[in-house]
Amino acid sequence: MARQGRADVIVADYLAVRPDIIAEGAVIVNCVGTPTGDAATLDDVNRKVAVAWAAAARAAGAAHFIQLSSFSVYGRAQHVNAQTPVLPETAYGRSKLDAEQKLAALQTADFGVSLLRIPILVGGDRSDKLAQLLRLIVRLRIVPLVRPPVARAMLSYDGLAATICHLVQTRQRGVVVAADPEMFSYDLVARQAREAGLHLLHMPLPRVLSLPLGWVAPALHDRLFASMSVDGAVNIATGALPFRRLSDIISERLAG
Repeated sequence: MARQGRADVIVADYLAVRPDIIAEGAVIVNCVGTPTGDAATLDDVNRKVAVAWAAAARAAGAAHFIQLSSFSVYGRAQHVNAQTPVLPETAYGRSKLDAEQKLAALQTADFGVSLLRIPILVGGDRSDKLAQLLRLIVRLRIVPLVRPPVARAMLSYDGLAATICHLVQTRQRGVVVAADPEMFSYDLVARQAREAGLHLLHMPLPRVLSLPLGWVAPALHDRLFASMSVDGAVNIATGALPFRRLSDIISERLAG
């Protein structure tokens, strides 16, 4: 679905680009993407759609194209800064990186491209991974005490919207990174639980208990027990942008 003013334009296929709905000087934001499917599906949705719309936008005289990319392009990097290499380990990450490279090649002096890399999105509804984790913690009445501490980048949907609006205004080109300035940690969960008056046991988690999850479901293990923090110097979702913070979302979810 593409939006033109107040009108919604319905297309049968996202690859069915309608150049006539792209206004000269427009800023196009591509939110189409999927983390699931076979390699061909991931390539179709994550790369081909983005490249098709960006090429059409440039031909129609649009000014800028904003692509929603993913931290998956970093693979298992534990910290993201300007020097962090891109080493995707999944077909999803590879499709996102391939899209970035093709889109960067379309950039000209008159047509800018923003490649917005984002972490796990939270706070949309009660089915996201953070909400599921917090429900489990409340049910068990236990917060894992993980050492070394986990510091995991996340971003609320509200934060994503604020970041996109910021990019529409600033037209910053190239790779940009956005995450809540406060990283997720189990210590943060324990603190928010105490403030909410919840009596949860902060109990050490022996590494031997988390290892089997790493073997069976490495992606899930990384999201729960591996760090991926963001250097404030590269994070454009700064404290100046108005959006719901991770600590507020955790408090709301713990309260039920």
